Amino acid sequence: MRTTYREPGAETRRPAGALDRLGPSEDARVGTFGWNSARHLALYFAVPSTGRVLHTINIRCFPEHIRFSIDHAEDEAVFVDSSLPHLLAPHLPHLPRLRHVVVMDDGGAVDDASGDSRIVRREDLLDSADEIDLRDRVADEWRRCALRGLCSTPHLKGYGRDERLT
Repeated sequence: MRTTYREPGAETRRPAGALDRLGPSEDARVGTFGWNSARHLALYFAVPSTGRVLHTINIRCFPEHIRFSIDHAEDEAVFVDSSLPHLLAPHLPHLPRLRHVVVMDDGGAVDDASGDSRIVRREDLLDSADEIDLRDRVADEWRRCALRGLCSTPHLKGYGRDERLT
């Protein structure tokens, strides 16, 4: 499916509103654990546009590296595709700082059988969210040149390190 940047730009305002409604701190780290998709692209714009830090989590890492990456970045929320919670669920009891897990429907079976109260469906969150105007927020944030993203890079020996994006 082909798209232009105008469409994801329009699709960014509602996830940004949903993120505000979810309630992570204003400078929170928000992880993404999913396939490259329009949902993922909208988060790429929405998270930094709300003043928060986007943290991309590599789905191909070893399980212990995934947990380390989320814990080390101090993610308050993670958006995960519905085909991937089985890779994330075993780590949830060991991630007390993680306050929200948002499951994004990618056509995979949604398995929230873990019973973890932090899990919410993206569609439910979007249904209760308003589109927000990000122009003033983006201008203020870019003037400050704050941290905008973290990208965890795996290493062959030991755990990865976070690359800081501004």
